[in-house]
Amino acid sequence: MTGIGRTGKNFAVDHWQVVPDMIVCAKGMASGYTPVFCVVTNDHIHDTIKQGNGAFVHGHTYSQNPLSCATALAVLDYMKFHDLINRSARMGQYLLEKLKTLSRHSIVGMSGGLTFRRCGIRKGSGHERTLRRQAQGEHPDRQPGI
Repeated sequence: MTGIGRTGKNFAVDHWQVVPDMIVCAKGMASGYTPVFCVVTNDHIHDTIKQGNGAFVHGHTYSQNPLSCATALAVLDYMKFHDLINRSARMGQYLLEKLKTLSRHSIVGMSGGLTFRRCGIRKGSGHERTLRRQAQGEHPDRQPGI
């Protein structure tokens, strides 16, 4: 859930000047109004396909759906017209500032911003084991090894 402007940039990778080979986008393009999906590739992949048979053959449930395409275009136009990506950046900063006020509570810990996923409970509050297990990719409600 980091694409189509949600992080204050077009895609989250734009915060770190990363240029991926491929980006896969889905429902955010149409704000969930209708199912839609797309694949964006770099020039190297595009040119390789073009030099082959020229067809980017891939199939998915939403292929060639004119309603979904029209909806996605309308949503993207609306986002551009209303400058929603920049608004997302401003609102994200505002939210972060307000969340930081919670750090005065002993059980709240935050690393902030784009690393907000690391929010958790401060060491010494009795929840460190759960956080450690989550950081290792384990589900906090399951016993280790299950």
